Amino acid sequence: MLVSCIGLKKLVVDTALINYYPEDSDIRKDIKFIDKNFAGTNTVYFDITGKEKGDMTKPEILKSVDDMQTYLENKYDGVGKIVSFTTFLKRMNQVMHIPQENAQVAAATVTDRSAEAVSSFGDDTISSFGDDSVSSFSDESTEASVPSTYVDPNIEYSARLSQSMTTSQALALLNSAYIKAGGKNAKVQDIVDVLEKELNYEGRAYYEIPYEVSKYPVATREQLSDLVSQYLLLFSGSLDKFTDDPLSPKAMRVTVQLRNHSTEETGNIIADAKQYAKDHFPEGYSIEATGAGEMEYVMTKMVVQSQLSSLIFSLLSVFIIVAIAYHSGLAGLLCAVPLALAILLNYMVMGFAHINLDLVTSIIASVAVGIGIDYTIHFLTTYREERAKSRDIELVTRETFRKSGHGIVTNALAVGLGFLVLYFSKFVVLRYIGILVAIVMFTSSALAMTIIPGILNIWDPKFIRPKEEPEVAVNEQ
Repeated sequence: MLVSCIGLKKLVVDTALINYYPEDSDIRKDIKFIDKNFAGTNTVYFDITGKEKGDMTKPEILKSVDDMQTYLENKYDGVGKIVSFTTFLKRMNQVMHIPQENAQVAAATVTDRSAEAVSSFGDDTISSFGDDSVSSFSDESTEASVPSTYVDPNIEYSARLSQSMTTSQALALLNSAYIKAGGKNAKVQDIVDVLEKELNYEGRAYYEIPYEVSKYPVATREQLSDLVSQYLLLFSGSLDKFTDDPLSPKAMRVTVQLRNHSTEETGNIIADAKQYAKDHFPEGYSIEATGAGEMEYVMTKMVVQSQLSSLIFSLLSVFIIVAIAYHSGLAGLLCAVPLALAILLNYMVMGFAHINLDLVTSIIASVAVGIGIDYTIHFLTTYREERAKSRDIELVTRETFRKSGHGIVTNALAVGLGFLVLYFSKFVVLRYIGILVAIVMFTSSALAMTIIPGILNIWDPKFIRPKEEPEVAVNEQ
């Protein structure tokens, strides 16, 4: 029991379907290659919904969603890529604010980031923004709303990018970027990112959700929603897979691609996303998880819940049936003990052998109850019959083993070895079933022939004794 408890702590509950295939199978190799070199093959979707149409154009929710994406990407190594229509809005916003001197260069590479922002498999990619991708908005309503005090920051950015620098100025600029990037812990890429944002090189300072009013030609943050709507108009319905409406979306979808298939980590990501939404999303917005990864995570929770409830119900049923049959609660408890130990041993083997408790292997515990109760009742019935013939407990035990023990051992060996044939299957889960059922057959039969006679011989309970003790025992003369 002590060793079983240690093994039980090592037991992993995981229903990832990929684990059903052998490590050396082609599909496992292909998935492993994609997970290592691309964004991953496992997917979770977050559906974020507002109260009415157009809610998803508001900067407050867009920035919160974008911050949530950054938070998840930084926290979990298993996250390969997160994409939502905020990714495309940021790219569009960047292109619209490229300093004029770099406009032609940027237009030639305008699709670089948008291509990187979607699935590696290409289903969600969008086309180039076209000739007007770097032009400014000229709508009269937009111009009318521009505050008189607004000064276009790109004028200064353009001047800074075109000016020459002395060595000392260049070193000062580099040193400032070095400090802002983290000092001695800064990476080269971090320093470059800081420099690009400070100089708005190719619009990098605007690769963001429009949120700060001072950076845009608007008077209020509410007017930034109109800016987002105009961006959506330029996409011309290319974001149908990410929003429910091309111009005034009420809901949006966030795609999270994962490089691992751990339902535990998937569950942590889902829980973190929901908690982040609860803490940071504006009031009135909800978030729900869907997708293959979420399905496997829910299956994992169901396995644990159903496993506990079914085992408790099975053992309770065994207790009631045996207690009624023998008119004794002790009899019911006696039969339940070896069954519980057989289940515990099954989990111990799974823990030490690194066999996950999943949708298929969870049935083995129920099989253990069905098999174990057969051996237990068979042995107990024969013992009771022999006890009615003799007062000699040792003789009763030997006769019981002679009559029932042979059948129990033969049955356990035949069925157990028969199931072990499944070990040669190419389907991993069938191998596990073959091994675990065989172990259940062997352990439940052994426990039935050790625990039960041990307890009966020590206490000789009333329910096992006949109403009248025999005067002469069989073979006692």
